[in-house]
Amino acid sequence: MQKRSTQTQEKILQAANNLFSSNGYDRTGVSQICQAAGVSKGAFYHHFPSKHSVFMALLQRWLEELDKDFLKNEIASGDVLGAIHGMAASSEMIFSDGQGQFPLFLEFWEKSVRDEKVWEETKEPYMKYFLYFSQLIKKGVDRGTIFPVNPASAARAIIGLAIGIILQGMLYPQDADWKEEMQNSIDLLLKGLQNE
Repeated sequence: MQKRSTQTQEKILQAANNLFSSNGYDRTGVSQICQAAGVSKGAFYHHFPSKHSVFMALLQRWLEELDKDFLKNEIASGDVLGAIHGMAASSEMIFSDGQGQFPLFLEFWEKSVRDEKVWEETKEPYMKYFLYFSQLIKKGVDRGTIFPVNPASAARAIIGLAIGIILQGMLYPQDADWKEEMQNSIDLLLKGLQNE
């Protein structure tokens, strides 16, 4: 029974991901998700209380994959600058997998201006990565590999740069190799942080 429940939930998530990516969040209804997944509305609401909760589950899944990749790079590198370099090198995941989730994330950012609940859920991933990069930069400063800087400012610069490159890649996908642009841009930033 548990396996069947998991399969139903997975079908709903996959159908929602496809529909959100092609139609956008607002233009996708629960009925469409149910039809594409081959499930009843009752089955949908058994697994998810709302369309919004499906979106958040998809976003969380994508961010968990990103987290695994970041941790793998941090462990493999052994030093802060190398870890951040490796994270940029793995940005292909963002540009391939992110094409579905990132536009939806931007759509939710826009909605969050008017809805406090959406705002809280949308800013949570940003704060998580802000704290992660702040701690990583602080570790580099403490070890002497990074020039003494305010870790919070450096974290904001890294996140702002990454979001800017991702946004450009979304708007102008054919204009550049965005994975390479991400790597080059992060490397420029790291060069400025390196304590020589």
